[in-house]
Amino acid sequence: MDSHESIAPLAVNGKAAAKMLGVSERMFWELRNRGEIPHIKIGRLTRFAVSDLKRFLELKRYETEEDESNGIDEPPDEE
Repeated sequence: MDSHESIAPLAVNGKAAAKMLGVSERMFWELRNRGEIPHIKIGRLTRFAVSDLKRFLELKRYETEEDESNGIDEPPDEE
C-alpha cells in the first residue's frame, strides 16, 4: 500500500462523530447517554463506529417518513 493513500476510519471519537452527524457535542453525548448511539471501548478510549452513525441516521429518517405518513403537518413552503 502506498503511504500516501488515505484510509477511511472505521471508528471515530465523540467530537468527530458529532461533526459527522451535524449536531453539537452536547446533543451527541445526550443521544449516546440515552443509548441511541452505540459505542466501543478500546482500553480507556470510547469510539463510535461510522457504520453505527450511518445506521442511526437511517433510523431517524424512517421515523420522519412515518411521521409524514401519519398526517403530521409539514412547515409551509416559502414563496
